[in-house]
Amino acid sequence: MRHSHLRSRSSLSGLIALLNRHALAHRDSLALDEFEQFDTATAQWFWTLSMIVPTISVILAATLPDGLIAVAGMFYGVYGILSPWFYSRRSRQRERLQA
Repeated sequence: MRHSHLRSRSSLSGLIALLNRHALAHRDSLALDEFEQFDTATAQWFWTLSMIVPTISVILAATLPDGLIAVAGMFYGVYGILSPWFYSRRSRQRERLQA
């Protein structure tokens, strides 16, 4: 089936995002400090992003006419822009938290 590797990646990314969300919900019983909470929230958002981009790409690939299917691949390339931007932003926020 077309793009099954993207669906698998989205499913696994969604599962990891939910595990991080669960950890945050139990931060007190896990005794997560401020930095661990920040890092867990960062991981949750990263894995959510890793789920959303491939999912949209698969939807585009499944719904666009054959002449425009390349748009789905180009959209997947957005991940290569968003991921470094996201980590750069979160790194700066973490540095401020440590100060």
